[in-house]
Amino acid sequence: EVEDPTEYGIVGLDKGGRVQRFKEKPSREEAFSNLVNAGIYVLEPEVLDFIPPDQKFDFAKDLFPKLLAKGVPLYGSRIDGVWMDIGRPHDLWKASMEIVRREGKPLRRSGVASEGPLILDPTADLEAGVTLVGPCYVGPGVVLRKGSIADNACLYDSVRLEGRAVVRKSIVLEGSVIGPRAEIVESVVSRNCVIEEGARIVDSIIGDSMTIRAGSRLENATVSLPPS
Repeated sequence: EVEDPTEYGIVGLDKGGRVQRFKEKPSREEAFSNLVNAGIYVLEPEVLDFIPPDQKFDFAKDLFPKLLAKGVPLYGSRIDGVWMDIGRPHDLWKASMEIVRREGKPLRRSGVASEGPLILDPTADLEAGVTLVGPCYVGPGVVLRKGSIADNACLYDSVRLEGRAVVRKSIVLEGSVIGPRAEIVESVVSRNCVIEEGARIVDSIIGDSMTIRAGSRLENATVSLPPS
């Protein structure tokens, strides 16, 4: 169940859990339920016979309504607990932080200033003078140089923060390097990127294998290679 069903596909169930109808991204007037269609689908192989070849065919928009129209029984199960849509970068960051809040632990290490819950891989290399503010995830092979700050951040495998680099409320994916005094705020830096010295990136998405030149200023930007 969600507070605002207009951003999702919603589903109506009868008392036995059988699906009665679907509606993709309804207006508030059209919303007959606040139960969203999400999670895990378990399908019999014969369902593939209903999917036409060589064309886009969406589960919620196309397949499920087609099955309902043919009288094929569909059932749903209500899921309790935390549920998040991670289809947008900021939502992915929020979900990651929630996991660290639940699973992380405080860190006590000489030369490292830290607070809040942290997940720190034992192969990470933290120099003296590093600051970690949880919730924060530091993955395998990550290197944090003196003066660097990871604040509410996820740093994946082999990421490197050079001296006085700052990553705040952001995700940095595998193999990327954040240069000296560079700052990443509320952004996603994808794999194998190089963010050069003094660059500042705010509320942006940097695609795989991109280089952001020294001193650059990016805000509300998406930087990636054009599709081939």
